Amino acid sequence: MVWPSKSRSFDHDNVIFSYHQAAEKTESLLCPAGLAWKYAWQNDPDLPLYSFDFFHPSVMGSVLAGLTIYGAITGEHDFSFVKYEEASWRSEISHSDYLKLAEAATRSLQE
Repeated sequence: MVWPSKSRSFDHDNVIFSYHQAAEKTESLLCPAGLAWKYAWQNDPDLPLYSFDFFHPSVMGSVLAGLTIYGAITGEHDFSFVKYEEASWRSEISHSDYLKLAEAATRSLQE
């Protein structure tokens, strides 16, 4: 599941609905990254998930999508195994923001 561009952020719920419907109809695995983005913003609306073009993900948005995809594929919803201190992206994402991302990913996978 993707997320809409920032200019179409009003359509976020419709994107989520469409991907849920498509996955259900085709009996496909759903990796709810777009839902995780929504939950992350509910927790902190200032998280910079978009890159400069307001379409593609920033490093933070990529980490959130990656956690969600990993969790959907493996069934793992606890990301405590991630060693923040060793992450290549830790200079761009604070530990507290990482915890917000992990929480949003976990929440999206529990639906």
